[in-house]
Amino acid sequence: MPEWLGVLKSSQIDGLHFQIHDYLGGHKILMRNIDDPNKYKSGEFAIIGVDQTEQIPEDHYWILRGSNRWSGLPRAKFIGTGNPLGVGHAWNVNYFIDHIYPEYMEPEQRTQYRFIAATPYDNRFLSQSYWDFLNSLPPRLKRAWLYGDYHVFSGQAFPTFTYDSHVIKWIDFTDEWKAWPSKWRAVDWGFKDPYTCGWFTKNPSNGRIYVYRNTWQTDLNDRQQAIQIKDNTPPDELINITYADPSMWSKKNRGGDESTLVTSAADEYAIAGVPIVAAENNRLNGLRKFRNLLDPLADGKPGIIFLETCYNLWRTIPLLVLEENGEDIMHDKNHKQEDHGYDMIRYGLTNELGQATPKYTKSEPSPLERLMNQRR
Repeated sequence: MPEWLGVLKSSQIDGLHFQIHDYLGGHKILMRNIDDPNKYKSGEFAIIGVDQTEQIPEDHYWILRGSNRWSGLPRAKFIGTGNPLGVGHAWNVNYFIDHIYPEYMEPEQRTQYRFIAATPYDNRFLSQSYWDFLNSLPPRLKRAWLYGDYHVFSGQAFPTFTYDSHVIKWIDFTDEWKAWPSKWRAVDWGFKDPYTCGWFTKNPSNGRIYVYRNTWQTDLNDRQQAIQIKDNTPPDELINITYADPSMWSKKNRGGDESTLVTSAADEYAIAGVPIVAAENNRLNGLRKFRNLLDPLADGKPGIIFLETCYNLWRTIPLLVLEENGEDIMHDKNHKQEDHGYDMIRYGLTNELGQATPKYTKSEPSPLERLMNQRR
């Protein structure tokens, strides 16, 4: 900090801070952490700057923005730095790069997000040893750290998933699917987090699975969810089975007190006309199935395809990151991701082996087989 601007201080009230000289306004720059953003709810800050915004969940960002205000200042400023990968990777990409915003965000707010790309090439002080390190990285990590590519990053759970290969438009989904005998649904329960339901079908000639319809909504109770699912299923569309989140069989008081009937989400769904069965909930097995189906079948196309109308599925799948050990999707309460669609998909694969047909097919005998045939 330059001396002409102010001086670094520490006090019991403000903690570590930079005190700007009185003749320049006398304001303070406070040095803080955001382990718990709720402690800043009552504060007012003209500018909030966060280092590594990809490390904070989306709800922490909004809590901070609630204190990002200053009397007499028309628009308080929020400034962040970040890198690819982290628990906040998805919302960083959506807001600052892809300009995809939640429905509740006001149009004027949506115009305020800007992304300024910075790469190692902007830093003329980097040592040769660091350049050697960056140039020796694996391809995906190199694209993320050296070139600043937010859409390809280390720790990505499903790096083979791409819009071009795994998503098709309705116009390309021919009507022959309506005659396929196998159709089913899957549900991941939610209330404040969105509940989501997916409709699946399988091409009997090659085993390819299509996810052709999807609902995704917050703040619906159990019966409202079931009614929405039923309303989105045409009467002539025969659904063989509906797999659901096993937690939906947990009993609860319908009215919140002991005098009311004890029920469960599964009970409420059944009353509304959507009977469900518990899905397989082995997370590692579900991950294996989905990864296998992302691979090509014999015709070179993936074993699972999403219709473009299932926006929230194909939007969130490529943004999911793995735990540090790489065994499963990161899903603990301190590192929340938009994994609702993925959970629904793995529930929908309950009865699937998830083994894609190998792309290689044998077209001619091996040298040993040719030799044996000559001797016959």
